[in-house]
Amino acid sequence: MLGKRRRTMSRDGYENRLKFLKLTHRELDNKILKLEKNGYDDAVRAMKVRKLRLKDQIARLKREQEGNN
Repeated sequence: MLGKRRRTMSRDGYENRLKFLKLTHRELDNKILKLEKNGYDDAVRAMKVRKLRLKDQIARLKREQEGNN
C-alpha cells in the first residue's frame, strides 16, 4: 500500500502503548456503564465505537509485535 510504513517499536514502547490502550479501554467501559444507567444513548453509542477501535488497535499492536519476534 502506498504511504503505509511499518514501524518497529521497542519492547518498552510496545508494553507502554499496550498498557495505555488497555487502560483507556477499561476507562471507557466504566464511563459507558454510568451513561447507560442514566439513559445517554447517543454518548454510549459513540463511546462503544471508540472502544471497538481501541480493541482493534490492541489486537493490531499484538500482531505486529508477534511478527517482530
